[in-house]
Amino acid sequence: MTTAKKPANRKPANKPMKMSERKPAAKKPVKKAAPKRGAARKPAKKANANVNPAVHTVPHDKGWANKRAGANKVSKVYRTKAEAQRAGRLTAMRDKVEHIIHTADGKIGERNSYGNDPRSSKG
Repeated sequence: MTTAKKPANRKPANKPMKMSERKPAAKKPVKKAAPKRGAARKPAKKANANVNPAVHTVPHDKGWANKRAGANKVSKVYRTKAEAQRAGRLTAMRDKVEHIIHTADGKIGERNSYGNDPRSSKG
């Protein structure tokens, strides 16, 4: 019978390693994620960029009308100011924007905010 000799430099498997015998793990360099090919960089949004502009109730040749800020055409013409105000209020509430009501001479008479309050101070 021949007996196999164990290598002299090998340690038994059931004996735990000492801390001094352990080698420190190699640290992998952290890579930054590369941008995807063909991905366009989106421009930064402005702080007060409003998707839906404010609703204005304004005097019109045939009565009163509602129109969006910056629009050339009116949305709809109403016979009375009260009808136009009611419709403008509902539109402003639905879109969560400001409702600006003008007087008969075209000046701003009243402003109501429904979700997008441009006022920065508390109170």
